[in-house]
Amino acid sequence: MSTWIAEPRSSLVVGDGRPISAGAPARALSFPWPSTLAGMVRSRIGLDAQGVFTLSRDEALAIAIGGPWLAVLDGAGQVEDWAFPAPADAVWFDEEGVEPKKNRRRRLRLRPTPLQPGESCDREGALLALAPCDFNVMVKVSRQAPAFWTWRELERWLMQPVDVFQEEKPGGFGLLPLTRDRRVHVAIDPERRTADDGRLFMSEGLCFRRRDGATALAFVCERPGLEGGVATLGGERRLVNLRSSEAALPAFSEALVERITETRRARVLLLTPGIFAAGYAPTHIGGAEVSAAAVGRPLSISGWDVAKGRPKPSRRAAPAGSVYWVDLPAALDPRQWLEGIWLRAIADEPQDQRDGFALSLVGVA
Repeated sequence: MSTWIAEPRSSLVVGDGRPISAGAPARALSFPWPSTLAGMVRSRIGLDAQGVFTLSRDEALAIAIGGPWLAVLDGAGQVEDWAFPAPADAVWFDEEGVEPKKNRRRRLRLRPTPLQPGESCDREGALLALAPCDFNVMVKVSRQAPAFWTWRELERWLMQPVDVFQEEKPGGFGLLPLTRDRRVHVAIDPERRTADDGRLFMSEGLCFRRRDGATALAFVCERPGLEGGVATLGGERRLVNLRSSEAALPAFSEALVERITETRRARVLLLTPGIFAAGYAPTHIGGAEVSAAAVGRPLSISGWDVAKGRPKPSRRAAPAGSVYWVDLPAALDPRQWLEGIWLRAIADEPQDQRDGFALSLVGVA
């Protein structure tokens, strides 16, 4: 796969679709949609030297991407590590420390749990319920839980998940959510071409530069014709530096193949939001049956249909970080199954797959 890095020059404006009202900013998403990045890639490939778009609609939509996720950059701008959405089957709790402001966090693992005698739920007979491994936790869920895990941390979680993990130092695990940059703008009088008095509005963008270094968007694209350089992405045509990267992508190990072959079970983690016909969870993933799911609040995805000149219908999506437990039938080869979904888009519709929705990784169950 060809890996690409899109490093924002400043913040990125990726609106959540809500209209701008007086005194309220245009709110930003917590992370760009895969389709937003796909639109930038297709526009860049389709434009010729004179700025004319030369591809047909079908040719443009056939260009596929995988991503985005976060690339952690070093001082020279090279990829130091990858960072992926925090898995939903890991829940963080705050524990009060002995000294003020020295609180620590504890992470608990969620696992599918069959209903016991006398227990019931409104989805009985469907997917298994989830429960934490330690029911004696008398603390509150952390509001400062890491939003992104580095690949080293995530690989360990996928291969050797522990039921209870105690953080050694406060804030030493993973990356917090991207910070937001709010800017005040002034409306322009179209006749005088000057500021229109009293008409102010605000925009909100995502900042990729952090106190401990810079991050950028990473994605894969196999289509030839994509060139590096300065590009525009998102609202207000903010600038990004687009370049290819030789950094190695995560790969599944032989140990994972052996474990899935032995147990015939696995966990599938979404790196990008997933759109499925059945709702928050697919019924099957690559032929494996879904038995349980850890999914956060649904996302609403829409946009503007340029071809039809009207808004696209709103759709619901499972957020990135969602986890699905699957059972592999006896006829399904674990290695071929892994090759078919590892860092591949598993959305139900082929076009959603080409847009980058439901990019996935796999771990032991």
